Amino acid sequence: MLMSEPARFIKTTGKQTLKTISKIITLIALFVAVTASAATKPTISAVSVYDVTQTEAKVTWTVNQRATGQVQYGKTAAYGQVSVKETSFQYKTHIQQLNGLAPGTLYHFRAISANRAGVTVVSGDSAFNTIGATLPVVIPPVEPPIVVVPVTPPAKPPTIPAAKPRGPGNKPPAFDNN
Repeated sequence: MLMSEPARFIKTTGKQTLKTISKIITLIALFVAVTASAATKPTISAVSVYDVTQTEAKVTWTVNQRATGQVQYGKTAAYGQVSVKETSFQYKTHIQQLNGLAPGTLYHFRAISANRAGVTVVSGDSAFNTIGATLPVVIPPVEPPIVVVPVTPPAKPPTIPAAKPRGPGNKPPAFDNN
């Protein structure tokens, strides 16, 4: 349009005008909501671990606004592994399952969440131990029992033969060598 041309207006009905105004208001409200969400940094609280077994554990935490959720974990504070990311923005309280852990091992972990505006927050480092390996049950060999047989005393005490008389002066009798 050149400056010398008069401005042209499009004729609309009242219904069309209301739809257009409604769309503009919706866009403004969405912009304000996203801006407010971005201005409010998400915060993580109540990070804990539970249902720890030899090879699994569950991590839970709460965010002050609806956000994504994921856990970084590993045998050191360098982590190296991540849980499956929850991306629906439906939750403030998150639960993440950690699988494939080694028995009797110390694991470090931290929770990560992001709001719709992409503002990400990361919890501090925490740690837990998986349950140790179960030792096999060893049953000691069974020794045969000791059998005790009671001895019954005889009905009558044995008789001891009387001593034979000795010779004069209580000396044994002399033997005759004839």
